[in-house]
Amino acid sequence: MDWRRFSFYSITDSKIPHEDYYGYQWKEKQIIGNIIFRTGSMEENGGWFQNLHIEYLDNQQKWVKLNNRLAITPKFDKSNLALNKAHFLNYRIQFNPIETKGIRIVGLAGGGTIMNSVKIHILRASPN
Repeated sequence: MDWRRFSFYSITDSKIPHEDYYGYQWKEKQIIGNIIFRTGSMEENGGWFQNLHIEYLDNQQKWVKLNNRLAITPKFDKSNLALNKAHFLNYRIQFNPIETKGIRIVGLAGGGTIMNSVKIHILRASPN
C-alpha cells in the first residue's frame, strides 16, 4: 500500500493541546531540502497546526529540531482561528539540504478538538 497517497488525521478525546508529527523514515540516508505539506480537510473546530517546525533523525537516530532557517510559502498562518485556515492548501517548506534517514513536520495541533489533518510529500535535493 502506498501511504503517500493518503491524508492522515490525529483525533483524540483530549482537549489538552499537544504536538503532532508526520513524516517519513528510510533505510538509507536521503538528501532532503524541501517538503510539500498539504493541509487536509479543516473542521470548524480542528484540523490544523498552530505552529510548525521540522525535525530530522541525527546519526544517533534521535529526532532533532532543524535549526537552519525555514522558508514556508505561502505564508503559514499561526493563529488558532478556523476562518483563516484553507482546505487542501500546499505549503512548500524549503531549507538547506540535509542528509538523514528520517524527516518530519511537527506542530501544535489546533482548534477546539485539538486535531489536524495533513498529507506530506518529501522532495529530495537535486545532486549538483
